[in-house]
Amino acid sequence: MILKNTKVTHSKKHGLVKFIFFTASMLAVIMVLDCTRKDKVVPGVHAKDFTLNSLSNERFYLNQHKDRPVLLMFWATWCKNCHYEISEMNQSDLVKHDKVTVALICIDPENREALERLAKTFHPRFKVLIDNKQKVFRQYGMRYVPATILINRQGIAQILFYGHSPAQLRASIQTAIAMGGAAQDN
Repeated sequence: MILKNTKVTHSKKHGLVKFIFFTASMLAVIMVLDCTRKDKVVPGVHAKDFTLNSLSNERFYLNQHKDRPVLLMFWATWCKNCHYEISEMNQSDLVKHDKVTVALICIDPENREALERLAKTFHPRFKVLIDNKQKVFRQYGMRYVPATILINRQGIAQILFYGHSPAQLRASIQTAIAMGGAAQDN
């Protein structure tokens, strides 16, 4: 009886090892394919121009903001980490400086009630943009939210990070403010 349980346990471990190996292999393939995509926006690459409507039905054209750095954040109403990230933006030095354009791009605008409720808590200078059908989200090659991108005056992506990272957000904000006050970006 003890011998049978040992065989079952060994068989389960072997199956688990095969599953883990298969999963890790598939993730590696996905990561390699993702890294080789030429259409995604990464640091050092020119940010793709786009036009989106704001929550207040105004048009936002990225190419009309070349006079200042632009901090884009892709977010969703259901994403708690997005809420934390936006809350930190609300409490940051960004609200004191008007030399940086902040655009919060909502990728799930179909939940209009939640979107409007959340937008009331955002700093009034932050532009809340609606990305119907996640067109810009996909155009930029984004895969997760929150995703934050800092674009300089020349339209080049400088910083890209995913997830809720207070340290990366603070560094991005300080970089954006410094770029906004500088005569030219490097």
